[in-house]
Amino acid sequence: MAEATTDKLYDALTESSTAIIQRLKTGSERTFRVTSTVLEEIERAQRDALELGRTFAKQPLDAAGFASAVFQKAGDAQERAFELTRQSVDEFATANRETRETVRRVAQASTDAGRAALDSARDLFSWSRSAIGANLPGRSAAPPPTPTRPRRATEEAA
Repeated sequence: MAEATTDKLYDALTESSTAIIQRLKTGSERTFRVTSTVLEEIERAQRDALELGRTFAKQPLDAAGFASAVFQKAGDAQERAFELTRQSVDEFATANRETRETVRRVAQASTDAGRAALDSARDLFSWSRSAIGANLPGRSAAPPPTPTRPRRATEEAA
């Protein structure tokens, strides 16, 4: 019985730490994706600005051509900004779901660990009571019956 309780306790602690580590890993991967996208956008913006500078330097008197190039680059930049915003919203929504799931897993593992600790303490108390009772003069060696607590539906399923 003590071994099963110990296993339950350490299984719960393992589940809790695994959930947190998995969440940290996915968060790190998400941060890398978002950072990479932002860096790519910075590179594109730099290239676009240099291309506009080159266009102006080659034909400084072609105001219509330069204005057309500026409007084209501005439209492209706006399209990329919308895409970056969409990606960011998607990443934040996914992070929110993952965080909720991690909190649920840690809470369940904490509940399981608490129950295992209580079961262990109950077993220790029963054993101590039996050991002390058997050594008292005038007491029988048989331990008194251990009271049972009602089981919850979640415990019965486990």
